[in-house]
Amino acid sequence: MLFKAFLIEKYFFWWLLLATTEVLGEADLSIELNSFEVNKNYDTTWIDWNTMRMKKVGRNDYVFTGDLSVNRNLGNEQKVSLMIFAYDGEQRKKGMVVYANEKNVCTFLKDHDDIYTPIVQASNLPAEYVCPFPKGNYTVDNYSLNLDFLPSGTPKGQYMIEASLKNGMMAVSRIDIAVTIS
Repeated sequence: MLFKAFLIEKYFFWWLLLATTEVLGEADLSIELNSFEVNKNYDTTWIDWNTMRMKKVGRNDYVFTGDLSVNRNLGNEQKVSLMIFAYDGEQRKKGMVVYANEKNVCTFLKDHDDIYTPIVQASNLPAEYVCPFPKGNYTVDNYSLNLDFLPSGTPKGQYMIEASLKNGMMAVSRIDIAVTIS
């Protein structure tokens, strides 16, 4: 529940296929991206993240830019899995799980079509949401991810976010995102 308003339900499909989250209003908290890494334990059979990167452009304001290849259609058999852990950045050690959620790709996209349009405007993604999501080579050009949404009760600290794409029960791609909330 800790991050239900923080890093799920909106932008997290796009942490996998570009990362997204639900914006709930401005807060006095700050979020700092410590790392955004494609986990190398998975091959590029499903997704090749190519040059996709996230960079900071202002306080709580990040942009996604780069290319990615979705090498297979993504439908109801595939799932987006989000796990958020307490994290010790110095030791690079995950602590307890503070949030876990999993939805099939089509449901995830359908539930968040309100965020899909702005991403389409900054990319060459299909103009209309379709299921299955079609394989293809996609380019994102400075899609702005504004993070001024943290509820005031969000605990400060370091967190590791694991955003995975699963085929059935098996993870086939993952991005690891370390953040500090202060």
